[in-house]
Amino acid sequence: MKWFYYVILLMVIVGCTGEKDRTEYINPLDSEPGVVAAKEWLKLIDSEEFGTSWDQASLLVKDTVTRDEWIMTMNSLTKQYAMRVDRKTDGVTWLTVLPGAPESDYCEVRFFSEMDGREVHETITMQKADEEWLVAGYFIR
Repeated sequence: MKWFYYVILLMVIVGCTGEKDRTEYINPLDSEPGVVAAKEWLKLIDSEEFGTSWDQASLLVKDTVTRDEWIMTMNSLTKQYAMRVDRKTDGVTWLTVLPGAPESDYCEVRFFSEMDGREVHETITMQKADEEWLVAGYFIR
């Protein structure tokens, strides 16, 4: 019977000193509709579906750059920042006015990324159009 108590004691000790919960922190901003849409759009960029990424952009992008120019630019960017290791939401700013753009609902989503061992900051400006969040700008530095 003593062995039973020793086993229970051992289980309690192991349970109290075992590994900590390794659940990653979940950023509450990641559930915001504009952020969700930005992350979905970034999946197109990550999988080099540049034409589709332009197709799913707002008129602000389409009025600024042609589809072919967009594809060339994105191909160039992916050569500079070839391999993405990690991306985390760094912050969101909600706006109704952008310089040179019509009044609308916008959100600027900032990501901290690691690409090829380099720290990179990606900023995506999202515009709400017909109840859908569309990309209005993409910047990487």
